[in-house]
Amino acid sequence: MSFDFFPRSAIFVASFEAVLSSGRGNLPSERFRAIMTKGVHLMKWEWIRQTILRRGIVSLLPLLLLCTGAQRPSAPRLSPHGAFVPGEVLVRFLPSMGKGEIRAWLAKRGAHLIRSFPVTPWHQVRIPAGERVLSIVERWRSAEGVLAIEPNYLGYPQRMPDDPLFEEKWDLHNVGQKIGGIEDADIDAPEAWERFQGTRLVRIGVIDTGVDITQADLAANIWTNPDEIPDNGIDDDENGYIDDIHGWDFGNDDNDPTPCMSHGTHVSGIAGAVGNNGVGVSGVNWRVAIVPLKVTPDQYCGQFPTSAVVGAIDYATLTGIRITNNSYGYSSPSEAMEEAIDRHIAANDALFVAAAGNERKNNDFFDFYPANYPNPGIVSVAATTDRDTMASFSSYGPESVDLAAPGDKVYSTLPGDDYGEMSGTSMATPEVAGAAAFLLAYDADLSGAAVKRILMETTDPLDDLERRVASGGRLNLDRAFARIVQEQPVLSTTALDFGRVWVGKTKQHAFSVINTTQAPVAVEISASGTAFSPDRQRFSVAPASVENVVVTFSADRLGTSQETLTVALDGVSETIELSGAGIAPPRVTASPTTITAATPHGTTTQRNFTLANSGGATLRYRLQATQDDTPSPARGGPDAYGHLWIDSTDPQGPSFEWIDISSTGIPVILDNDDYTYPIDLGFDFPFYGKRYRNVTIGSNGFLGFSPDFSYTLGIPSQLPDAMAPNNLIAPFWSDLDPTMGGKIYYESREDRFIVAFHEVPEWNGTERVTFEVILKPDGTIYFNYLFVGDIAKFVVGIENESGTDALVIPTTREGWGDHLAVRIRPDLSWVQLTPPVTGSLAPDESARIEITFSGERFAAGTYRAELAILSNDPVTPESRIPITFTVTPNDLPIANAGEDIEVVDEDRDDFETVR
Repeated sequence: MSFDFFPRSAIFVASFEAVLSSGRGNLPSERFRAIMTKGVHLMKWEWIRQTILRRGIVSLLPLLLLCTGAQRPSAPRLSPHGAFVPGEVLVRFLPSMGKGEIRAWLAKRGAHLIRSFPVTPWHQVRIPAGERVLSIVERWRSAEGVLAIEPNYLGYPQRMPDDPLFEEKWDLHNVGQKIGGIEDADIDAPEAWERFQGTRLVRIGVIDTGVDITQADLAANIWTNPDEIPDNGIDDDENGYIDDIHGWDFGNDDNDPTPCMSHGTHVSGIAGAVGNNGVGVSGVNWRVAIVPLKVTPDQYCGQFPTSAVVGAIDYATLTGIRITNNSYGYSSPSEAMEEAIDRHIAANDALFVAAAGNERKNNDFFDFYPANYPNPGIVSVAATTDRDTMASFSSYGPESVDLAAPGDKVYSTLPGDDYGEMSGTSMATPEVAGAAAFLLAYDADLSGAAVKRILMETTDPLDDLERRVASGGRLNLDRAFARIVQEQPVLSTTALDFGRVWVGKTKQHAFSVINTTQAPVAVEISASGTAFSPDRQRFSVAPASVENVVVTFSADRLGTSQETLTVALDGVSETIELSGAGIAPPRVTASPTTITAATPHGTTTQRNFTLANSGGATLRYRLQATQDDTPSPARGGPDAYGHLWIDSTDPQGPSFEWIDISSTGIPVILDNDDYTYPIDLGFDFPFYGKRYRNVTIGSNGFLGFSPDFSYTLGIPSQLPDAMAPNNLIAPFWSDLDPTMGGKIYYESREDRFIVAFHEVPEWNGTERVTFEVILKPDGTIYFNYLFVGDIAKFVVGIENESGTDALVIPTTREGWGDHLAVRIRPDLSWVQLTPPVTGSLAPDESARIEITFSGERFAAGTYRAELAILSNDPVTPESRIPITFTVTPNDLPIANAGEDIEVVDEDRDDFETVR
């Protein structure tokens, strides 16, 4: 026995020899992890572990006690190196605490609630400004009402990009097309495709950086939510997400999963690029439904906050998705994420397919999440090469990693109809997720546990994977499919449950008739009643093909309907049980039908109206106030988002109030055509539907919110302009040059963020400008112009992230010039609604909505608006209530001067004269 790289402590060697000679028990991997936390080098313990495995030893307890006397800590560990979102934590409060109590608890400590998750009972929280995340975690951990708390950790995609070499998909069918590649070192996809190619009735939730849903090789396989009406502003399917037509962006909290990097699009193509379409490549499934679940904020592109991932997992739970692809990882555990995964797997009988990581480590010793969470519904995937060896970058683990799949130099889809290679366990993971979907498409009644067992038991055994992954092998799609395929046509399911449907409405589900034989199959379908109807009754299915049948449930009465669908396949009858319930739809009523209010200038007043649901289903509503503005050259807008501007020459506009920060602000040193690193605003600033914590200052007179704040030397002739930069605020966008003089300052206060340009000259010119921009936490923007000079070309306004929407303030009009103030607001300032403008009402429930009218900053006059009520009431989806608000004069009484009077204080000997 040699200890070439081991400490030569006599007591250590003696103890180890004693263990080797004892031959008892099983090697407990959790005890090895405890040792690793004490700093023992992995290779040393891996050598011991392999030696013990070869000798068949089953207990290492004496060695553990002698070496360290340590046990693995039971509480979650906070990795000193785990990256997390600054200023945020995830908290689980006592179940007895309602959302109002939670908000009050946080407000008392200077924090506020960002969001609560719909399934997982955790909350995303913004901590007080100036506090450190880890300090808050330690302090709040023992606070009354808190069950658990952790940082909002950041995860990362598990891939290593590479340039494309060849366009062949060796991972699916390897004929040695790559130099050094070994024939048949693949998953045998074409062999499985001879009989079946998948269906779009099975969904894969791709939790990643977003997906290009217009990519030519993906578009037909992108999921479209059948229960959501596009762009109506209503949560039609009542899952808590409005207009989630093609999934959701949890990183930016909107319905646009457009990728900020190529990783998610590449992963999606591996699992489900459209096959046999004469375009590009093919995925494991020719047909499947890819659900984009974007979890990276554009401001942290490529990083996955735990809060976004938990939101995506909850969405998968709510929408019934059974397979998710998780090509990312964390070095630190998250209780919130683990609970979300556990709930998802239990609720949907789901498989959570996760990358084992690119750390080249043994995950039995080094935890890697989410792959290492203990739930048996998690499938941990390592990566192999085209030579059927473990990829050099891949993590592994005979206990913690389930199987391997091709992951080195895998060719797949990229955004913009492009293609390319990437390497990583990120690429291996969708091979397995795609295979799981393939099996479920053929037999939707398979349990998640059965699918995992089949995938692991049918791998191709490889010497390089023995004792490195639990199955000892690499994925083989054809062998897995052979386990379940029948030599006869089959139906994809034996039951369809349509759930609850409003009376008078319909709902559709589908099933597949799958023919894996080499002869056509004749199909005849009949229903036992009238509530359910298939879209066709007689047809044939070609050899090795699939035909989908859409069944419509017509809810024409209250109550449950149960019927049977008989499907004859070449005369052999199969049955599908059908069930659905008709319920009364929601009905919205509002009282009163007109709202009027009046208040003196400088004061506020309130009015109430009642919103009620007189129907039989949950009413979901959204309230929106729309303004009736009288045209004026000193005001304008709105842009498509609803921003309005008004300047100080309008009687209702802001007053010019210059805030001098030249002695208190922080100086900014910029070169010509330069910009700063992101600067913390001190609060979350709402801008075009998103919230930003950081801002970038550009030397050419504008501020931006994009992390990759691209710069341009040119000044756009107009806004919006799709060319970078976008997502910006431009108080004076011109070709300025701070290297030739002037100063730039910024200052963050509790209620505002100020950036000031002092006498900054134009490039190659003599004119100088002095202006400032003020951002308020409510989204209000102020431009103050002390001196604008005579610069010929500049732009003033704001623009959204995509460069498709903008609000422009014209500068050629009368009144533009020095000592001018401009205010930009995204909503009505004189009318506010309480509680929030979106909500839901159960049958026979009502809510009192309070409207606050503010005349504090408005001159005397009459203002008009409409309150739009948008709801899922099928009869009245939109109604409008007129609002009239009058601000009356509030002139102070004027006293006539008279004779002086004496005011005497009896406790004092002196007196004073009051004039």
